Amino acid sequence: MESAFWHSRWASDEIGLHQEDVSPLLYRYWDSLRVSPRGLVFVPLCGKSTDMLWLAKHDFHIVGVELDKSSAERFFIENKLESHVDQRHSMRRYRASTLPITIYQGDFFNLPKSVIHECDVVLDRGSLVALPDVTRRAYSEKLKTDLSSNAEMLLISIEHCLADGPPYSLNHTDINALFGAQYRVGKLGEGRETVNGEGVQTVAYHLLPWALSIQSKRERQC
Repeated sequence: MESAFWHSRWASDEIGLHQEDVSPLLYRYWDSLRVSPRGLVFVPLCGKSTDMLWLAKHDFHIVGVELDKSSAERFFIENKLESHVDQRHSMRRYRASTLPITIYQGDFFNLPKSVIHECDVVLDRGSLVALPDVTRRAYSEKLKTDLSSNAEMLLISIEHCLADGPPYSLNHTDINALFGAQYRVGKLGEGRETVNGEGVQTVAYHLLPWALSIQSKRERQC
């Protein structure tokens, strides 16, 4: 992962992908997923996203991973959350005292499979589009390898005609090329956000493992 680039971006607060508000597409489409309350939600490249707060306050348990140490610490400071910090799996682990939120600070690719494999659902809001092509493919392979066969994803992508990223513009064809062999990639809907001062189209996708997709189809037919 391009560590120096992202550390410098966080140091200068030049993270166009970070949004202060909870994603409107998360509000709108979270109930489209099969995850039940108290389910475990994995948030890769989480930064200091307030999406984690919204999910935790709705009784979901959150596990995030963030490369930048200052960003992980600022999430707890800015949201006035006390945290316990220790070392786990060679990474710094931050655990909120009053909400079910844990953030592992370090490289996503160093996160052990045991952490990801326990998760019921992945919330990717701007993670995939933050990565260049080679890293993006490695990212998708790690998710496909480490997640359980029942884990689904809510993926919020960005489509734009601006200069090359990050964020990079990814459409349904791009996402299906990365995940389509293992997931049914369904488009849920669209929205608008401002990234790097420009208005862009955001698109929510539901990635459902094919086995669950077939099961759901059978249930509807009964």
